[in-house]
Amino acid sequence: MFVLLLILIGNQADYRVPRELKYGGGKEWTIDSADELETFDFTQAYCLLTHFYPIGWSADGKFAYVSLFDDHGDAYGYINCQVIIFDVSRGVVAWSYAPADTENPSDTPLRKIWRQNRTLIEENLNRFAIVHYRFTFQGFPIYHGSDTIDYHLDTTWVGYDRSKYGWEYIDSLKFVLRSAKNDIEVLLDKDDYAALGVYVPGYLKNPRGRQIVIPLIATYMGWEGPPNTTGMVLLGYNLR
Repeated sequence: MFVLLLILIGNQADYRVPRELKYGGGKEWTIDSADELETFDFTQAYCLLTHFYPIGWSADGKFAYVSLFDDHGDAYGYINCQVIIFDVSRGVVAWSYAPADTENPSDTPLRKIWRQNRTLIEENLNRFAIVHYRFTFQGFPIYHGSDTIDYHLDTTWVGYDRSKYGWEYIDSLKFVLRSAKNDIEVLLDKDDYAALGVYVPGYLKNPRGRQIVIPLIATYMGWEGPPNTTGMVLLGYNLR
């Protein structure tokens, strides 16, 4: 027990710049039509990505990560970076920090942003007992005890004939988890979504708990047209 405690404390303090966890094969992607949703290859090119850098978990279900959007190909040209600790058990953000937007993104990768804000970031990672892990996406369905859990995306599309934007888009979206025991959990129910496409790359599970997070990736039309942009909503769930 004493040896294990030392290992956990050592990992807890040994924070490093997190590695990006790529979705869709790591290439930029976009979508042109509602008809492509079922067969769309999300590794296609020409989209500005929201980059996802998982940091770690706490034993009580807090998930820490960095979200970084590089907007250099759009109208303004900046990096928007957020460090977030998401309390999955309670469904709230326990702490977040957004370093100042930075013009000239080529000079400000995450490593530099992390170094400039290391003290504040690591103090809060330690405060919430976040342990650093390396991550890979796990694919659905989820096998948990005697239960099997899968997700369902219920989308409502608006076609060209009714579009207020001039292109087809998702007007409403509902993300539902369904278990073999007939339990249904709605994790997101949103109207006026205005996305060109949505994608679920998988889920990440707390190695020391029952919590999972599910990134929901959406594409949006870019400023006055392509390049398009991506946004990420991180959904949380407690396995029963």
